[in-house]
Amino acid sequence: MMIFGVCLKQKLLQVAGPSQTTINILTTTTSKIKSTCYTRSWNTTGITVAGSTTGTGGYILNQLLAPFDLVIDSSFNIYISDRINHRIVKWQQNATTGQLFAGDGTAANRRIQKFSLNSTVTPVNGTTVIGNTSQLTRPIAVVLLFTSNSIQGIVFAGGNGNGSLLTQLNNPFDLFVDQNSSTIYIADTYNFRVVKWLKNATTGVLIAGGYGQGGNASQLSNPSGIIVDQNGTIYIADYINSRIQEWPINATQGRTIAGSSNGTLGSTSTLLYGTYNFRFDLNMNLYVVDSRNSRIQKYNVSHNSC
Repeated sequence: MMIFGVCLKQKLLQVAGPSQTTINILTTTTSKIKSTCYTRSWNTTGITVAGSTTGTGGYILNQLLAPFDLVIDSSFNIYISDRINHRIVKWQQNATTGQLFAGDGTAANRRIQKFSLNSTVTPVNGTTVIGNTSQLTRPIAVVLLFTSNSIQGIVFAGGNGNGSLLTQLNNPFDLFVDQNSSTIYIADTYNFRVVKWLKNATTGVLIAGGYGQGGNASQLSNPSGIIVDQNGTIYIADYINSRIQEWPINATQGRTIAGSSNGTLGSTSTLLYGTYNFRFDLNMNLYVVDSRNSRIQKYNVSHNSC
């Protein structure tokens, strides 16, 4: 299978990713980022920190090919799910090439693997946490919770068929777990919205989008990655619009913090093309998976006071 997710701290939750032929694994962020400072802003020009500055993909270790996700550790090392290359690569800060961390470039298996960061040998051998499951069939309309050592998932959200009602989901790509309230936020990708599901809920709550597919500030177009901060502000990777949106709690529209606000695509340092996911580092600098440009772009925080 293609590698769609990578994380350093993960609850055993599984949803489907974008492939129409495989069961894909998404990873979750399980603790909230710093509180929103509503005057915070980021540079509009991105810096390429992994992959090609020109948007050219490839298979050698100084290249990426349609990456899907990333995480950043406390030493600012970046671990990237290099999707089409079927591998996880590690890029150290200021590196010009990556290191093979896991995988061998061969497409195989449908599973969640756990890898130790303490291994002295790379690529690292993984331990299967969840193997193939027959519970996920196309189109995906459910989020499953896998408890420790379980091979059967428990329906946490959706499970009422594929559709656009708030009791339903339509191919969700990503989720965020708020452990304090046992709430999950779901990028309900093909419904062009973000919804919130409380523990034991039978229906979701609309949080962002929901005004149809489009590029206006009130709309989303295939949201594929989300992070929620301590104030409930949601940050969204708006894939087709190739932008990252900041969506405050109870807002009816978002603010573009990376990419073009009108959905303009491109490979220059101010544009993005296919924003699958993103992360913030400890200093609130923004790292964006610029998938169709086969690179990771960093946007330094430019104003960080309230």
